[in-house]
Amino acid sequence: MIWRESLRIGIDNIDEQHKALFDKTEELLGALRNEKADYKQECIAAIHFLKDYSIKHFADEEAYQKSINYEYFDAHQKLHQNFTKSVLLHEKKMITSDYAAKEVKEFTGMLITWLSHHVADADQTITKAAKNENATYNKVLLSVGKVLESLTSLNRDSIKEITSHNEALDGSIAVQVPFVGDKPGYITYTYPIQFIKNLVYSVMNFVPESIAELEISALLETSNIVSGTICSHFAEDDSLSCNIEPPVLTSRSATDSYKRIILDTGIGIMEVNINIE
Repeated sequence: MIWRESLRIGIDNIDEQHKALFDKTEELLGALRNEKADYKQECIAAIHFLKDYSIKHFADEEAYQKSINYEYFDAHQKLHQNFTKSVLLHEKKMITSDYAAKEVKEFTGMLITWLSHHVADADQTITKAAKNENATYNKVLLSVGKVLESLTSLNRDSIKEITSHNEALDGSIAVQVPFVGDKPGYITYTYPIQFIKNLVYSVMNFVPESIAELEISALLETSNIVSGTICSHFAEDDSLSCNIEPPVLTSRSATDSYKRIILDTGIGIMEVNINIE
């Protein structure tokens, strides 16, 4: 069996697509090795499947890479493009030769070798990137929950990520905290008005009529505390040198997000934009 479990990269839909490609390739190899009288039709069906499925798989894999801001996306996409060109070139040769055994064998040998190396080598780095992204996300979520729980009556376990919201962002306050050391970059926190009012009420026991110096100062310090907590996790969990610089007001629209997380905190919606390595 060509497929082996050690080739899994830990991303379910990509792993299943890889397995399907290997399974169909194995069918093609079996038809060639058994020298069936009707192997030609089996080969044609397998080749068409592999060509079409590879294109779909590459599109899905590249979409996932973009979703995690994969550092080597351009180079990885180039590998996919070169492989697709190779498949089309082999297909042209096979059609010209009426799927002669020699041409089909050359295609199959190339296919098995490329797939085995690509999945065992290049695709494994996707998993590492995903793990790093997930590790940072977990530290952010843990830190936001811990700080809000200490400031309010919230239970940190009630804070959850959502994909969309109807919260008005007009007048929201965005605070950016720079990270330096082994984890350079910055995190931007966006606080809608409703969140700000509920936070101030929870901490200071009054609802502000407007958002001015006192409320903004509280948001700056909240962002500072959350970022410091995130930084301490990097230092304690990963033994990384991590420091933060003073928080500053910024604009949500100016944020080029590496990973935008929308959180339903229980006292309102807030956004966290992660732009650190």
